[in-house]
Amino acid sequence: MPGFLLLLIGLSLDSLKVYLNKNFSCYFQEIAVYKEIATSDTFIGTITRKDNTLIFEIKKPTREVYKILNDTLFVEANGKVTKEPLSDQALKFLNFSFLEDTTTYRIATNDSILYVYPRDSTDFNHLKLTIKGYIPKKLELDDNQRKLIFKFSRWQFHKDQ
Repeated sequence: MPGFLLLLIGLSLDSLKVYLNKNFSCYFQEIAVYKEIATSDTFIGTITRKDNTLIFEIKKPTREVYKILNDTLFVEANGKVTKEPLSDQALKFLNFSFLEDTTTYRIATNDSILYVYPRDSTDFNHLKLTIKGYIPKKLELDDNQRKLIFKFSRWQFHKDQ
Protein backbone atom coordinates (compact mmCIF):
# COMPACT_ATOMS: atom_id res chain seq x y z
CA MET A 1 0.00 0.00 0.00
CA PRO A 2 1.44 3.41 -0.84
CA GLY A 3 2.72 5.46 2.08
CA PHE A 4 0.14 8.19 1.45
CA LEU A 5 -2.74 5.73 1.97
CA LEU A 6 -1.13 4.46 5.17
CA LEU A 7 -0.89 8.06 6.38
CA LEU A 8 -4.59 8.66 5.61
CA ILE A 9 -5.61 5.47 7.44
CA GLY A 10 -3.46 6.50 10.42
CA LEU A 11 -5.07 9.95 10.47
CA SER A 12 -8.54 8.36 10.29
CA LEU A 13 -7.78 6.02 13.22
CA ASP A 14 -6.39 8.93 15.22
CA SER A 15 -9.51 11.01 14.44
CA LEU A 16 -11.74 8.12 15.50
CA LYS A 17 -9.84 7.80 18.79
CA VAL A 18 -10.18 11.55 19.42
CA TYR A 19 -13.95 11.43 18.84
CA LEU A 20 -14.50 8.39 21.04
CA ASN A 21 -12.39 9.74 23.89
CA LYS A 22 -14.62 12.84 24.10
CA ASN A 23 -17.61 13.08 26.40
CA PHE A 24 -20.62 11.66 24.56
CA SER A 25 -23.91 9.84 24.81
CA CYS A 26 -25.67 7.60 22.30
CA TYR A 27 -28.35 4.97 22.00
CA PHE A 28 -27.50 1.36 21.23
CA GLN A 29 -29.16 -1.88 20.35
CA GLU A 30 -27.21 -5.08 20.99
CA ILE A 31 -28.14 -8.38 19.40
CA ALA A 32 -26.34 -11.44 20.74
CA VAL A 33 -26.63 -14.45 18.43
CA TYR A 34 -25.51 -17.67 20.13
CA LYS A 35 -23.97 -20.21 17.77
CA GLU A 36 -24.52 -23.54 19.51
CA ILE A 37 -28.10 -23.06 20.67
CA ALA A 38 -29.39 -21.07 17.66
CA THR A 39 -31.03 -18.34 19.71
CA SER A 40 -30.52 -14.63 20.25
CA ASP A 41 -31.04 -11.89 22.85
CA THR A 42 -31.66 -8.20 22.22
CA PHE A 43 -30.69 -5.38 24.57
CA ILE A 44 -31.56 -1.68 24.19
CA GLY A 45 -30.05 1.19 26.12
CA THR A 46 -27.67 4.14 26.21
CA ILE A 47 -23.94 4.64 26.49
CA THR A 48 -22.54 7.74 28.18
CA ARG A 49 -18.91 8.76 28.52
CA LYS A 50 -17.96 11.55 30.90
CA ASP A 51 -14.26 12.05 31.50
CA ASN A 52 -12.92 8.66 32.66
CA THR A 53 -16.36 7.13 33.37
CA LEU A 54 -18.22 5.01 30.83
CA ILE A 55 -21.81 3.97 31.58
CA PHE A 56 -23.83 1.33 29.71
CA GLU A 57 -27.44 1.60 30.83
CA ILE A 58 -29.57 -1.28 29.59
CA LYS A 59 -33.25 -0.36 29.57
CA LYS A 60 -34.74 -3.45 27.90
CA PRO A 61 -35.32 -6.35 28.53
CA THR A 62 -34.38 -5.64 32.17
CA ARG A 63 -32.83 -2.58 33.73
CA GLU A 64 -29.11 -2.97 34.44
CA VAL A 65 -26.29 -0.45 34.66
CA TYR A 66 -22.64 -1.20 33.86
CA LYS A 67 -20.36 1.59 35.00
CA ILE A 68 -16.66 1.60 34.22
CA LEU A 69 -14.64 3.99 36.35
CA ASN A 70 -10.92 4.00 35.59
CA ASP A 71 -10.05 0.27 35.78
CA THR A 72 -13.07 -1.04 37.72
CA LEU A 73 -16.42 -2.37 36.48
CA PHE A 74 -19.48 -1.73 38.66
CA VAL A 75 -22.65 -3.69 37.84
CA GLU A 76 -26.01 -2.58 39.22
CA ALA A 77 -28.80 -5.15 38.79
CA ASN A 78 -31.78 -6.14 40.93
CA GLY A 79 -30.90 -3.47 43.51
CA LYS A 80 -27.40 -4.86 44.11
CA VAL A 81 -24.05 -3.41 43.07
CA THR A 82 -21.00 -5.56 42.45
CA LYS A 83 -17.53 -4.49 41.36
CA GLU A 84 -14.56 -6.15 39.77
CA PRO A 85 -11.27 -5.01 38.25
CA LEU A 86 -11.02 -4.90 34.46
CA SER A 87 -8.28 -6.79 32.67
CA ASP A 88 -5.56 -4.95 30.78
CA GLN A 89 -7.06 -6.39 27.60
CA ALA A 90 -10.47 -4.84 28.31
CA LEU A 91 -8.85 -1.49 29.09
CA LYS A 92 -7.05 -1.56 25.72
CA PHE A 93 -10.42 -1.73 23.97
CA LEU A 94 -12.04 0.92 26.15
CA ASN A 95 -9.34 3.52 25.54
CA PHE A 96 -8.81 2.41 21.91
CA SER A 97 -5.08 1.77 22.41
CA PHE A 98 -5.58 -1.59 20.66
CA LEU A 99 -5.56 0.41 17.41
CA GLU A 100 -1.83 0.97 17.94
CA ASP A 101 -1.03 -2.62 19.01
CA THR A 102 0.12 -4.13 15.73
CA THR A 103 1.91 -7.02 17.46
CA THR A 104 -1.36 -8.38 18.92
CA TYR A 105 -3.83 -7.26 16.24
CA ARG A 106 -3.93 -6.91 12.49
CA ILE A 107 -6.00 -3.90 11.49
CA ALA A 108 -7.40 -3.38 8.01
CA THR A 109 -9.71 -0.75 6.56
CA ASN A 110 -11.99 -0.74 3.55
CA ASP A 111 -13.89 2.49 2.83
CA SER A 112 -15.79 3.18 6.06
CA ILE A 113 -15.17 -0.20 7.69
CA LEU A 114 -12.45 -1.03 10.21
CA TYR A 115 -11.54 -4.70 10.68
CA VAL A 116 -9.56 -6.02 13.66
CA TYR A 117 -8.14 -9.55 13.67
CA PRO A 118 -6.19 -11.00 16.60
CA ARG A 119 -2.82 -12.42 15.56
CA ASP A 120 -2.46 -15.20 18.16
CA SER A 121 -5.30 -14.58 20.59
CA THR A 122 -8.38 -16.66 21.16
CA ASP A 123 -10.34 -13.73 22.64
CA PHE A 124 -12.35 -13.28 19.45
CA ASN A 125 -12.25 -14.23 15.78
CA HIS A 126 -12.69 -10.74 14.34
CA LEU A 127 -14.21 -7.34 14.95
CA LYS A 128 -15.87 -5.21 12.27
CA LEU A 129 -16.66 -1.53 12.90
CA THR A 130 -18.70 0.48 10.39
CA ILE A 131 -17.99 4.20 10.66
CA LYS A 132 -19.66 7.25 9.14
CA GLY A 133 -17.97 10.61 9.65
CA TYR A 134 -15.70 9.15 12.37
CA ILE A 135 -18.79 8.05 14.31
CA PRO A 136 -19.47 4.32 14.84
CA LYS A 137 -22.73 3.10 13.35
CA LYS A 138 -22.38 -0.66 13.75
CA LEU A 139 -19.98 -2.95 15.63
CA GLU A 140 -19.85 -6.70 15.03
CA LEU A 141 -17.77 -8.97 17.24
CA ASP A 142 -17.47 -12.66 16.39
CA ASP A 143 -16.08 -15.22 18.82
CA ASN A 144 -16.42 -18.98 19.14
CA GLN A 145 -19.66 -18.89 21.18
CA ARG A 146 -21.59 -15.94 19.72
CA LYS A 147 -21.78 -13.00 17.40
CA LEU A 148 -22.50 -9.61 18.98
CA ILE A 149 -24.00 -6.88 16.83
CA PHE A 150 -24.20 -3.34 18.21
CA LYS A 151 -26.07 -0.61 16.36
CA PHE A 152 -25.45 2.97 17.51
CA SER A 153 -27.64 6.05 16.94
CA ARG A 154 -28.38 9.57 18.19
CA TRP A 155 -24.80 10.48 19.03
CA GLN A 156 -24.35 13.65 21.08
CA PHE A 157 -20.93 15.02 21.92
CA HIS A 158 -20.73 17.10 25.09
CA LYS A 159 -18.27 19.83 25.90
CA ASP A 160 -15.42 18.59 28.02
CA GLN A 161 -15.52 20.05 31.51
